[in-house]
Amino acid sequence: MSDAPFDDGEVIFEQGDDGDAFYVVLSGSAVVERIEEGADHVTVLAELREGAYFGERALLKNDVRFGTVKATSKLRTMSITRQKFEASFGPLQGLLDDANYGN
Repeated sequence: MSDAPFDDGEVIFEQGDDGDAFYVVLSGSAVVERIEEGADHVTVLAELREGAYFGERALLKNDVRFGTVKATSKLRTMSITRQKFEASFGPLQGLLDDANYGN
């Protein structure tokens, strides 16, 4: 895992981006926001603080980002890329299917 710091207001990733990394919050805070198709406003889905994690869905399901994550203070995270994750833990699709995460 790599240290990944972000400044207050910085966007970590945007809704629709390719999911290429997973993050764990070490300190600071962030929000997860989403704009539904056809909507003209942003919905805050979650507030993230120390110990929270994000980016796992797109990483594990090989999908695009479900929402936008933006730092709401100076944010320090640890991140792991898909390539490093799969090299360390192997493909997880079978395990995810068994856990019903894939649906």
